Amino acid sequence: MDLSSTFKGEIFRPIATIAVPGTFATTPFLFLLGSYFPGFINFWDKHDSATTFLVIMVVVAVGLLLEDFGARIEHHVLDPSCKKHNSQHDEEWYKYLQLSFEKEPIGHRYLRTITLRLKFELAFGLSLIPFLIGLVWLDNRTHLLESTTVCLFGLCVSALILYLMYEARSSSKLLSKIRTKILSKYEDVEANNKWAQTPI
Repeated sequence: MDLSSTFKGEIFRPIATIAVPGTFATTPFLFLLGSYFPGFINFWDKHDSATTFLVIMVVVAVGLLLEDFGARIEHHVLDPSCKKHNSQHDEEWYKYLQLSFEKEPIGHRYLRTITLRLKFELAFGLSLIPFLIGLVWLDNRTHLLESTTVCLFGLCVSALILYLMYEARSSSKLLSKIRTKILSKYEDVEANNKWAQTPI
């Protein structure tokens, strides 16, 4: 087993699915907090370590909530969509969870990659909703941008949200197809092993 690649994967997953979405979702509201309560900025300057730690905890908590909402979308929206194309979707998922490999197949690694992509698409897509709300709220208070710029940016962010949800749907279907192929290959190997071990 390549410990370095495993370690990198374990570090990258929470960054992509928790830290990045949590940061996007909370950043505009941190600026709003500073706008409404100027003492917050002074407190941060005087107690930077404690405040930074608190902000990181908030980002992680929001990121975990977004990941949880993403899992609910996957379960209640994407999985039923996959069932329309593969009636054995749920059964194959539970069968796949019971598999154990002496040597990890390439398909399993690819499955992990697509799963990470799906989790990111859902969590990051959801994070852009509070990000956009917070940005519009912040601009209404500070008037940093022109209204046309805010509208254009809002349209771009909305289009990105729709794109990420579409890609999440595609990733979910791809995961279902990959699991079907892996299970089919695994069952063929098991059948051949049983046949080879049958006494003549």
